[in-house]
Amino acid sequence: MRARELAKSCDFTVLRAGVTAADLAVHCADAARLHVASVVVPPAMARTAADILRGGDVKVGTVVSYPFGTDDPRAKALAARAAIAAGARELDVVMDVSALLAGRAGVARAGIGAVVDAARDATSQHVMVRAVVEAPLLGERLLRAACQAATVAGADFVVTATGLAGPARTQDVEVMR
Repeated sequence: MRARELAKSCDFTVLRAGVTAADLAVHCADAARLHVASVVVPPAMARTAADILRGGDVKVGTVVSYPFGTDDPRAKALAARAAIAAGARELDVVMDVSALLAGRAGVARAGIGAVVDAARDATSQHVMVRAVVEAPLLGERLLRAACQAATVAGADFVVTATGLAGPARTQDVEVMR
């Protein structure tokens, strides 16, 4: 695989407290120079990132219900529509793992489904929706249930974790395959 092809499979993320407009400008310039697939930015910075990257080959992504995933599905859908209106074409929605741990997989699935539906209804362009399942918090059975819920809800991809609950492990990825 060539370097440019590899870069097109990479997201370049800047999700942290204290990100400034200057940080975002540098981040987007680096992303454009490297021709990565997308930048993932805080929701409030999606429009600015889209403006900076307009006309280039780097998509803008943002997060929904980050970092805990506990927002009501209607709030998740509203946030997704706002992000798309701001120019985001990739959404990383954090699953409500608390609901999943409490035996309420339907609630976790509904949150992902609300974002998928909002993304499909908001624009004629495909908006990629990735479900973040926080694998480090789940055992094998619940991780399988989380992946199944994300799949049934229509997510394009399942992401191991935000990183805030600990790093994903090799065995998590093996279960998710």
